[in-house]
Amino acid sequence: QESVSIDIHSEISSLKPEINTEYFLNFVVLAKTDNQPFIPKGFIVAHDQFRLPIEPLARTVKKEEGPSLKINDNSEMVTICSEKVEFVFSKTEKIVKSYKVDGFEYISKGFGFQPNFWRGPTDNDYGNGAPSREQFWKEMSHEFKINGCQATIENNVANLTVIYGLDEDCFYEVNYQVLSTGIVNVKAYYTCTQKDEYNESDCIPRIGLRFRIPVELHNVDYFGRGPEENYCDRCSGTQIDLYKTTAEDLYFPYVRPQENGHHIDTRWLAVHILALKWSFVWEKN
Repeated sequence: QESVSIDIHSEISSLKPEINTEYFLNFVVLAKTDNQPFIPKGFIVAHDQFRLPIEPLARTVKKEEGPSLKINDNSEMVTICSEKVEFVFSKTEKIVKSYKVDGFEYISKGFGFQPNFWRGPTDNDYGNGAPSREQFWKEMSHEFKINGCQATIENNVANLTVIYGLDEDCFYEVNYQVLSTGIVNVKAYYTCTQKDEYNESDCIPRIGLRFRIPVELHNVDYFGRGPEENYCDRCSGTQIDLYKTTAEDLYFPYVRPQENGHHIDTRWLAVHILALKWSFVWEKN
């Protein structure tokens, strides 16, 4: 039942902005004795975290060069390849079928990058009739129509742009930038020119790309909130940190499908096996 003031200015005044670096101040309250039932000495009673207002420096991109890329474009597929990387887009199936770096295939069973506008409905979704109302977007996650496909190469950087026509007024453009090092940068843009003030089909359950990676890439590192799953309305009990887990441990077997394994404020994540690692980075536009 006492209070005390602690001056930490001298401790943090020496901290300087660095690239890809954030600073946090963590407070932990520990039980000092064994006098309380079920609370042993050293038990964490409470904790909190504060991000210090020291912004990271701009990230610099180290320019690396790999073997020369070339593009093979025919009526069935577009292949971007070199001695190091092979990236294959199927015009007939309208999805990316293969992505290899140094001979390792990162796409499982041909289920490669493809538009996705659907997610498993939760109890709340069923309660407000969303699954039937938004069925259009489930169909659009399986039935693709390509309005345009163009591949170019400049300065040993290949760009593949695919434009999907969702209906007469809605379009989804996906740009794949393939670097000679094997890195692929992906950007996607959704455009709808409908003039209706309100259209129920505009309530998109999810927007992005989906794909499957080999099951052995199940080790997960991420920098964000954890370790428990957390959401925008249920996250104050979690802290931002660097976490290491597995895909299996990120899953929870709910009785009925729910949001699962979500972690907000995630800066980056990587999935890997041993020396192999595949990183995903989100950048704010």
